[in-house]
Amino acid sequence: MFQELNTEIALGDTVIAYISPENKWHFTVGDGKENCRVGSFSHSRMIGRKWGEKLISDGAKGFLTLLKPSPELWTRTLRHRTQILYTPDIAFIEIMLDLKIGSRGRLLSKVALLSLIKRKRKKTLRLPLRQLASLAVL
Repeated sequence: MFQELNTEIALGDTVIAYISPENKWHFTVGDGKENCRVGSFSHSRMIGRKWGEKLISDGAKGFLTLLKPSPELWTRTLRHRTQILYTPDIAFIEIMLDLKIGSRGRLLSKVALLSLIKRKRKKTLRLPLRQLASLAVL
């Protein structure tokens, strides 16, 4: 997906629709249409356009920019969900963080903490990722 060298949008391509930094999402070009607050955008009008072009809505109410997915854009458009943890996994994280009663623990980056979590995936406890990241700075 990220290393394709095509310059135009084709049927079946994944496109990132960009309206503003807070309003962007991804979809696959097909027979449908995308509806948002700035208007309705038909997928058939996207086919053959160049990456990065602005597409005016069907009712000329607004526009969006059609961006080619990159690793950074892809992660920014994914929905962030909670991580499911098992009680033994939490204990494992506490040991790896060297957490003790009354101590501040050692500082870990969010990336290191999340890699610890991904090593141990079981299901019981649900914690938002922000809450897990705050463990790294205890």
